[in-house]
Amino acid sequence: SFLHTCRMFNTGTNILDRLLTRNCVNPERERSLTRRDEAGILWQVPWGKHSPASYRLVFKNEWSKNVNASQALPIVVVKDPYFWMESLCRHPYSATWKHSPDQHCPNLLPNEVDKSLGFVHDERHEKELKEYGIPLVIRYASPRKKIYSNMAGAWNTWYSDYVNADYPRLIVRFEDLLIHAKTVVTQACHCFGGEIIDNANFKYPTESAKEDVGAHRGASGFVEALLQYSNADNRTQLFTRDDLLFAKRVLNKTMMKMFRYSTPSTPR
Repeated sequence: SFLHTCRMFNTGTNILDRLLTRNCVNPERERSLTRRDEAGILWQVPWGKHSPASYRLVFKNEWSKNVNASQALPIVVVKDPYFWMESLCRHPYSATWKHSPDQHCPNLLPNEVDKSLGFVHDERHEKELKEYGIPLVIRYASPRKKIYSNMAGAWNTWYSDYVNADYPRLIVRFEDLLIHAKTVVTQACHCFGGEIIDNANFKYPTESAKEDVGAHRGASGFVEALLQYSNADNRTQLFTRDDLLFAKRVLNKTMMKMFRYSTPSTPR
C-alpha cells in the first residue's frame, strides 16, 4: 500500500508531508527520490486531502482515478480543538460561517458583537443559536458541502469518522509531530514497510510548509508552529467564557480523552 496524508484544514499535515518525504522511503517502491509517489508516499488520499472519511469510496480526485482507495493507508493529523478553532479563524479556507475575525472568533455562541453585525435575526433565532451554536459550512473537493452545527461539532464529526473507521489508518497528534517529530515519523514510516533514509541526520523543515500566498498567507513554518502551539497560554486566549462553556459541553469527551486533550478551566 501507499502512505497517503490527509487532514482537516489547519492541522499541519503539510509539515507531516515534508517530514515524511525527506526522511522516509519504501524500498519496494523506490526508483527515484525525486518523485515522492515512487517512494511510496503521496501528499493526499484519493478522496481529497481535506475530505471526510465518508468520501473514501464515493469520490476521487482527477489525479487519483487509477489509485485503489481501498489500498491507501491514510495518516491523519489531529489537532487540539481549541487551537484548531483559533487557526480556522485566521485561515478559514473553504469553511464559511457568520463571524467577525477581528472582534469575535472563535464564536461558538452569539454575543453582542454578532448581534450588532446582524448575525442574529430575532429572539427565536438567538435561542436556537444558543442551544446548537453558530452553524458552519465546509465545501470539500467535490461540489458537495457539509453543514455542521458549529465549529466544535465540525471537529467532532470529521475526526470521529476516522476514529470509528473499519479499515487501517494512522492518527497522529499535531502536537506530537512538533515535539517528537523523529519518533512519530519513524513509527509511521515503519507502519507501511518504509525505512528512515538517514537516521543520524533526520531532516526537519525550517521553512513554511505552505507557499505564502492566498489562503496559506501567514501560515506557520515548523519552528513558528513549535513555539506557538507548545505555549498553553495561547490555547484559549481568543475564547469568551460562554464559548468555553459551550465547547466543554459539545466537544466529544471520548475523543478528548483518547487524544489526551484537557478541558481548559473556565474564567469566572
